Amino acid sequence: MELTGIALNEHEITLEKGGNKVLEVQFTSENATNKLLTWASSNTSIVTVTDGIVVGVAPGSTEIIVKSGNFTDKCRVTVVISATTLDLDQTELSLSPGETATLKATVLPEDSTDEVEWSSSDEAIATVKDGEVEPKEDYSWSTYKWGTSSSNLTKYNTLSSNGTVDNKTVLDPEDDVARVKLGGSWRLPTDAEWTNLIEKCTWVWTDNYNGTGVSGRIVTATNGNSIFLPAAGSLLAVMA
Repeated sequence: MELTGIALNEHEITLEKGGNKVLEVQFTSENATNKLLTWASSNTSIVTVTDGIVVGVAPGSTEIIVKSGNFTDKCRVTVVISATTLDLDQTELSLSPGETATLKATVLPEDSTDEVEWSSSDEAIATVKDGEVEPKEDYSWSTYKWGTSSSNLTKYNTLSSNGTVDNKTVLDPEDDVARVKLGGSWRLPTDAEWTNLIEKCTWVWTDNYNGTGVSGRIVTATNGNSIFLPAAGSLLAVMA
């Protein structure tokens, strides 16, 4: 009897790094003589598979593909590293009305893919924002919320070699400083929007925008619409 189809017992699983799970195949024709299976991983740096045994290698997401004759089925596998401990750098704060402070959460292991979620038990007293939207004294990997190195990103990543892939290329509202600080529909420009501003618009410097005395550049599009970008600082160049 000829094989008429195959199906995996699961089509989406999550594994810890180093963990494993056995995928089973169901044959639509149990009496078929040809039940030879071929297994493959779309990305062996994330997941490997041998005779249906799936092993998590590194954080990320990929597919396991099983084939028999002309029939195939797939299973989406996500590899994670769960946090074992979570500690705050401060357990008590005293703030005046309107005053802000930044709490740093340390998650172990350092390469954990778990995200830190913030909330206030009484927002009438204090609110808390989740994201990289507050000024810091130290702008380094050790204080970056979404990764401790360029190869350990846990958010806003499109390459598996850089960490957990989520294919996010636009900031979530809680991570967009313009949205958090200004509210409404304000947001930071995307990379494509910045490229359009730079390559397809006219930039004119002014020392007194609309009589305000503010310096900056007026950026004008081909349709006549324009925005004003105020100067934010200065750059000192020293010739050796």
